Amino acid sequence: MAAPSTLIGHEDLLGWLEAARVDGALPHALLLSGPSGVGKTAVALHLADAVLEGAAWPGGLIAHPDLWLEDTDGERIGIDRIRAGARAEAGPSLQDAMSLRTYAGGMRVAIVARAERLTEQAADALLKTLEEPPPGTVIVLCAANPEALPATILSRAQHVSLATVPVTRIVAWLEAATIEPRLARLAAGLSGGRPGRASRLA
Repeated sequence: MAAPSTLIGHEDLLGWLEAARVDGALPHALLLSGPSGVGKTAVALHLADAVLEGAAWPGGLIAHPDLWLEDTDGERIGIDRIRAGARAEAGPSLQDAMSLRTYAGGMRVAIVARAERLTEQAADALLKTLEEPPPGTVIVLCAANPEALPATILSRAQHVSLATVPVTRIVAWLEAATIEPRLARLAAGLSGGRPGRASRLA
């Protein structure tokens, strides 16, 4: 699972998101696209951390009650993870989580990693939430292949495409994580500018 501390690059996007957050102008739905491993989920978690002040929460951001995260390894995201009242082994559905009162009267953030895994039924259920989002909610969809999502969902989310990260920055990032310099250069060179892939290769 990605975490805010693993984020590298994308400063322009992060600056825009922070300015929007401070101004109270965050879109209710964001679609972050880009190749696998480029940092989409890391950016989403970074945003959630800023919105929810996750670093101050006991157990950190992932334990925050106002964060809903779908980042499992399953091939598909079924309707039970989205529709209200559905029973899912992974915990409350998105709609159930978003309907609860927030812990401190603030905002809620929902993140759907690899959103192209949504089944047709799950996408239909998500669309209803995007059409009538609960107040104080930000929903972030991450997708390497956004064209696989229904056009109705694409039209209701602000789309931002993440660029790849310069190899030199990935090398420095890996070396800072105590990866041996030769291996860091090799992994970064093979990563195609994707920090997540470089980390796996190293």
